[in-house]
Amino acid sequence: MDLNKMSIADIVDAANRGELTADGYKDIICKDGTVLRLVVLGTHHDVMEDGNTATITFGIRDCLPGIEKCMNDSWTNEGESQLERWLNEEWVNNLPDELLSRIVPVKKKTAHSGLDSTIDERLCRAFLPSEIEVFGKNYYSSAGEGRQYDHFKDWHNRVKSVYGESGDWWSLRSPYSGDTNIFCIVYYSGCYSYSGAYDSYGVSPCFAIN
Repeated sequence: MDLNKMSIADIVDAANRGELTADGYKDIICKDGTVLRLVVLGTHHDVMEDGNTATITFGIRDCLPGIEKCMNDSWTNEGESQLERWLNEEWVNNLPDELLSRIVPVKKKTAHSGLDSTIDERLCRAFLPSEIEVFGKNYYSSAGEGRQYDHFKDWHNRVKSVYGESGDWWSLRSPYSGDTNIFCIVYYSGCYSYSGAYDSYGVSPCFAIN
């Protein structure tokens, strides 16, 4: 199924008929002229505020081109990060209107901090995936941050580029369990890794639509 030949509405209809599978892609042009390739991470995966599941969760195939950002401008992994707020309040509005009008906030679960495994639940229009949503298990993170997207079951899809090279490090929203200033990241080869909240890495946002 060639999603580039379909409107967003038609893609949603195909997903509701059970005809859309993970890994399908669609190229879009953002309002600032940036070209992004969206990939289907999964269907009927993320939960909306009313308890129903959103039809499709999209991710960016690689990272936002030429952009590296830190999670916070201070050494902390507690609560909502500055990067998450930027995605929700600014970045998402750069998407084309046809897509933006279909985005629905979904409930994303994240440990409150590396030393407090209490799960915070936030409604997000755009978000970073958690460690378990990418790798299918908790390695450096706390339990309870969701479940793996179908797209990431193939490890090749965990390798992402920022500058068009073979792979770069990119950020996850999961605090590193047992430490106050470290977040989980994905190593350039697609493996588990971690780094400080003030270190800058690639950004690969996700969002859900109906």
